[in-house]
Amino acid sequence: MKKLILPFLLSVLMLVSCATEISVRYMQPSEINMGSYRNLAVASVVPYRGSVRTSDWLRTIDAGAFGIRIRPSYSRDITGSVARYATDRLVSTLSSTGYYNILPPSSTDPILRSGWDQSRQLRNLGYDAVMIPRIDAMDIDEHIYSIQRSSTEYDAYDHSYYTVYYYDYYVKQVATITYTVTVIDTHTDKIIATRSFTDSRTHTESVDPDFPRFDKAETLFQRMIRGFDTGLIRLFVPTVRSYDVALMDNKPEIKELKPAYDAAKDGNIQYALDSFLSEWKTSGHVPSGYNAAILTAATGDVPGAIAIVDEVMKVTGDSKVSRLAADLRRVESNNEEAERQLTAVPASEMIPDEVGPDYSIYDYLTR
Repeated sequence: MKKLILPFLLSVLMLVSCATEISVRYMQPSEINMGSYRNLAVASVVPYRGSVRTSDWLRTIDAGAFGIRIRPSYSRDITGSVARYATDRLVSTLSSTGYYNILPPSSTDPILRSGWDQSRQLRNLGYDAVMIPRIDAMDIDEHIYSIQRSSTEYDAYDHSYYTVYYYDYYVKQVATITYTVTVIDTHTDKIIATRSFTDSRTHTESVDPDFPRFDKAETLFQRMIRGFDTGLIRLFVPTVRSYDVALMDNKPEIKELKPAYDAAKDGNIQYALDSFLSEWKTSGHVPSGYNAAILTAATGDVPGAIAIVDEVMKVTGDSKVSRLAADLRRVESNNEEAERQLTAVPASEMIPDEVGPDYSIYDYLTR
């Protein structure tokens, strides 16, 4: 299996502000645990099978625009072109994470179209799951409307003013789309997950009826599809996040700790940590214990940070301390869950080869 090469998950980012902030980086697990399905076949996006309104000329919605003839910005193949764009975008987005070993649509599609034991064919190639994306709904409406304007002109011959009326013309585009991604376990033919994304975009721009140039409707669909990237990553890929927290002020003040605060601000984490931890152990100075816990987490030792903050909680009821303890436990839990997703046993090693009924759901999803 292709291994994910991750950066050091817990590192330090210093933010300069009135209070020195430390950023503890951690792994946020994906909403759907795909740890056992990192060998993933990806199918082409199934285009919308319904009809998208088309006509030779854009409709007009007011009398001022009556008679204006402008052709639509899209062709009848818009469902296919949007699906092709969505396919390229999905493969690029998943590949860029490094999390999956992907069988591309060029290889997946012929297997799904073969009509016989698609899951077995994919398993024989080493793929534990197949992702089938679909465009379940899409629509585009383009129309022309006008706004009447006026200006006052001066007639030099009659030495009089008169009003001139004219129209500005606009094309308005309204696009909507519903995009669904379904993942199937190739060992059981069962659906692991299915999620839908829906969006709508509106675009209006002025147009010269004699030289009608305006953005193509396909651009709106492409923007919406790109907008789904974040949701797809959140659903299917563990990601690096950061927990930012400020050091506690030096109150009651211990002057000898000033170099430790300066060191933390300058990014010298180890020196600051050693100083705060020493002061905490020596005098029980609550800010020192609190800061030592934060800096310990920033070095990557979240369990060690929790042990320190738990000791601090025994001597103070400060709400900041208890909140830090809760936050660090959340960070630890997220790291543990993400680690399980990164090291999960492939489905091929957990599930017998011959399971499930003798039927396929691929025809339903791809038709």
